[in-house]
Amino acid sequence: MMYRHLIFCMVLLFCAAPEAIAQKKSKKKNDNAPEVLEPPREPANTLVEFPYDDVDWLNSTQRIRRAALKGKFVLLSFWAMSSELCLTQLDWMNQLKKEHRSLETIVIHSPKYPAERDTSFLRDAIIKHNIQFPVLNDQNFVLWDEYMIEAWPTHLLFNPEGELVMRWQGAKPGADFSDFIARYEGRIASTGSLYSSELGQFQQGLMAFPTFIEDDRFIFLFVSDTRGNKIHKVDVNGVVEETIGTGKQGRTDGSHLIASFKGPRGMAYHTADSALYVADTGNNLIRRYDLRKQMVTTVLGNGMRTFEIPDTIIGSSHGLNQPTDLTIVDDVLYITMTGWNQIWKYDLITRIAQPHAGTGKFGFEDGKLESSLLAEPYGITHDNDGVIYFTERQSSAVRSLTRNRVVTIVGKGVFDYGDEDGKSKDALLQAPAGITYHGKKLYVADQFNNKIKEIDPGSGRTETVIGTGDRGYRNGSGRRSILNKPTGLTFLRDKMYFSDTYNHNLRVYNPERDFIRPFEFENKFEMSFNPINNTQLLEIDTVYVPRGESGITLQFELGGNWYIEENAPNEVVINQRTIGVKPDDDGFNRELGQIRLEIENYGALTHFFADVSLFYRPVENDQLIFHRTFTLMVHIRMDEEAPPEQNVLFIVPPLRTARHSAETDRG
Repeated sequence: MMYRHLIFCMVLLFCAAPEAIAQKKSKKKNDNAPEVLEPPREPANTLVEFPYDDVDWLNSTQRIRRAALKGKFVLLSFWAMSSELCLTQLDWMNQLKKEHRSLETIVIHSPKYPAERDTSFLRDAIIKHNIQFPVLNDQNFVLWDEYMIEAWPTHLLFNPEGELVMRWQGAKPGADFSDFIARYEGRIASTGSLYSSELGQFQQGLMAFPTFIEDDRFIFLFVSDTRGNKIHKVDVNGVVEETIGTGKQGRTDGSHLIASFKGPRGMAYHTADSALYVADTGNNLIRRYDLRKQMVTTVLGNGMRTFEIPDTIIGSSHGLNQPTDLTIVDDVLYITMTGWNQIWKYDLITRIAQPHAGTGKFGFEDGKLESSLLAEPYGITHDNDGVIYFTERQSSAVRSLTRNRVVTIVGKGVFDYGDEDGKSKDALLQAPAGITYHGKKLYVADQFNNKIKEIDPGSGRTETVIGTGDRGYRNGSGRRSILNKPTGLTFLRDKMYFSDTYNHNLRVYNPERDFIRPFEFENKFEMSFNPINNTQLLEIDTVYVPRGESGITLQFELGGNWYIEENAPNEVVINQRTIGVKPDDDGFNRELGQIRLEIENYGALTHFFADVSLFYRPVENDQLIFHRTFTLMVHIRMDEEAPPEQNVLFIVPPLRTARHSAETDRG
């Protein structure tokens, strides 16, 4: 039987330490048998065959075998997708991909948390973080054991003969890595990459992996559409006031119409100067949006990720490392600098930033601010007295900065996690994300438990408020509802608004009624919707309509083994470029799965587009829920004898490879 005990492994000066696992084997003891000492096992020093059973490959054209890598340099990177330190490797690895045509990089995913073992979750994480390498879900740690890996991230480089030539943990290696490959580059024929994007499986809604939410204390919410690379300003009634950013990755300052971000996350609204501060995590920048002038500027960071921690930063004098969330107390902006395992503070008056808590080393230790150890601080908030509270990704903890000390409220250590309510000493979380303070209580998005939990900041007593713990989608009472990796949350007008990140939408919780509903966007056309993948286009058979005004009722159905979830935010949005087609006043009928469209055609209309978002379940398992989006193209032809009202049935293919069909009832 294999037991994995988790330890710390410190690497590279100024670098956040990777998470580590030490292993030992235990065999049933036979007191009557002589003790046999086994020789110590050495880690494999050649490229071994990949496991075939009980593993899934993602981002790949095939189940990769060792023979397919013959003649290539191979970089195996051992990750846990929950580790922000692992994710910091992406920029460097993407650059290697561009520079070295003979290098095949493969991510070996060795999950830390139980939630990460699920291949469907892993697929979503790959899309969320735009990972462009084949990924093996090594959920049983087969390769981890073969190479005797101890820490996330660990990298192994094999030469074209399959021999291990470099091994290191933590941050990227020095220039000798690229120099080593370059010496062989000219003698190796390029055989093409085995990478194939998972975006074809992505079911996107109006947003793509929204994460953090901020409010202006009155009427507006600010939502980080993280994978969509923009921020929406929307009022509590669902009216989109404006969208900040083009949606394309970049770091351009300027008007909200031309500014660009890369994976924005946490935000903090400064009432005094009507400014929204944004953790532009993918760019390693802090940005400022002036709501009066509608202008984005960069206030901190030079756009480079660095593991070297300075004493102070002024403007663009130095790089940052994974700024994730923000909160403002008086005129000081507090930042969870996840990649440095620290809390930073930025004085909005002097414009000087400096470390506030944490030594920078990865760990879990309370004490004085400057000597405490943090483990990937993530979400952050404050109470009415200015006390700072934050979550930690890798310790599954909630901690505070009280009287110049770091104090743990919930949490026991870097590798103590679970799903337990109760007293502080008993409570367990699993990779908590966003946190907010309301009514003398803390509310935490317990992300990998698919729950929202309430914590008493004084006693640490923890209670589940929202979620069953299952992964999926269901509205209704708080404890019966189902979420999918919630991230950010805030209270406005005594209602909780939270991002249901892996369901790509927002939801609203009314504590007085103990009821959850979807957040409805009233003016969807103003959200400047840009799909991050090539939206799937499905076509329907030609529909014949008479000249002038008529009506078409589009009925959506799935095959006999599936049904549409009527309580989910299913919707049909007519493409804004379509002229002569509009929904009737009732919009999409979720119970019937249909929408009536008003048609006006005098010969110019030949087709129209409808953007469809559906949540659906398999009949045999109502615990599972799937979400898909597609664009439906309806062909129109004019026929004077056609009836003025028609029902058109569209049978939705539940899988992208499935065939679709349409039947038209002209009577």
